[in-house]
Amino acid sequence: MKITVETDHKDNVWLVGSTLHGVVKVTVDKPTKLHSIVVHITGKGMTGNYKIREQWFGANEDYIDETIKIFGDDIEEYVTHSEGDYSYPFSVQLGADMPSSYEGELGFVRYTLKVSITKPYHDKKLKIPLTFIRHLACNEYADAMNPIVESVDKKVEGLCFCKCSEEGSMTVKLHVNKTAFVPGEPLIYEISVDNRSVNVIRHISFILRQNIVFTGFHNHQPANTPHFRTWKTKFKLCEFENDFKILANQGKTFNGAATIPAIPPTGLPGCNIIDIKYLVILLVDNSFTHVKFKKEVFIGTIPTTEESRSPAPLTTDDNALCTNDTGFALQPTVPLALPPSYAQCVFGKVDLKEDDDKDTTSYSNWAPSYTYYDWSQTTNYGGMAPITVTPDK
Repeated sequence: MKITVETDHKDNVWLVGSTLHGVVKVTVDKPTKLHSIVVHITGKGMTGNYKIREQWFGANEDYIDETIKIFGDDIEEYVTHSEGDYSYPFSVQLGADMPSSYEGELGFVRYTLKVSITKPYHDKKLKIPLTFIRHLACNEYADAMNPIVESVDKKVEGLCFCKCSEEGSMTVKLHVNKTAFVPGEPLIYEISVDNRSVNVIRHISFILRQNIVFTGFHNHQPANTPHFRTWKTKFKLCEFENDFKILANQGKTFNGAATIPAIPPTGLPGCNIIDIKYLVILLVDNSFTHVKFKKEVFIGTIPTTEESRSPAPLTTDDNALCTNDTGFALQPTVPLALPPSYAQCVFGKVDLKEDDDKDTTSYSNWAPSYTYYDWSQTTNYGGMAPITVTPDK
């Protein structure tokens, strides 16, 4: 006997609030008695188990639990199926407030469809993973179109960290074209460093960092005090080191672009035990003095509807740096319609086998997918070719 499931979405990706339609197909190679065929769709969130001070913490949430009997009734009778192919359609309405799928180091939001066929001696089971996406429009973020503009003048300290050992100063400026992005969109930046010190600057790094906070309770009991664990992952947007130098009393400006990878949206709305935030962080090292900019960015699934903008040349006028009217160049808009394709999560595949899958045919190597807007397909981008970024191991 062979079981397959065909759905109305070949990529097995649905929007929350939509209807999932499918067909269970059963191939019987010899007369076989069947009692029932049941489709069970579940969605659950889980964190843990992680240990704090010799105590274990974790949490669970349920988002959907639908059971549909597509063959059989309540009478304890078996029906003989002759050799051949059989099809059993089903459908289920998805809730509109469920979170997007997510797989992480200390937790997950996971949706599965399980088919169970009851027959004499040995039941037959098949479990397949599903990706559900809850849209999050970048326009919901108040600062979506605002550029990130930071500037600082800093004294460069010597070994003694006192005024007598000052070794000059430096000015560092960062400019990012806007604050809200979607996977596939280029983040465009400009970094300017004016080194007015006697030192040589040998290291600059600019990263996108994902901070995920997992909530857990002692013995998984929500009545207990919650505890939190943060998991941090960084993506290098650019890094200058090794043979890199900004000599004493010299300055340099760096322009670049990096594609936002396929990652889950900010906040993971609908999930109360996993929270996701994103930051861009610029670090400039000058001997014993460090400049660090840390600004939050928003990752959505629907792009901003206005025209995004690329950085203007940096200026020494601090008032101008605080405005949006600094000569931005226009960039392409993206259609509001759901993109025709999805990209597998940049973190790669995970093993979905669980404790109760002993007698179940299940996916052991799978990753959720996220909406992805391929800016390279637009003809009016005209900006710098963005680099592809991957998580640091």
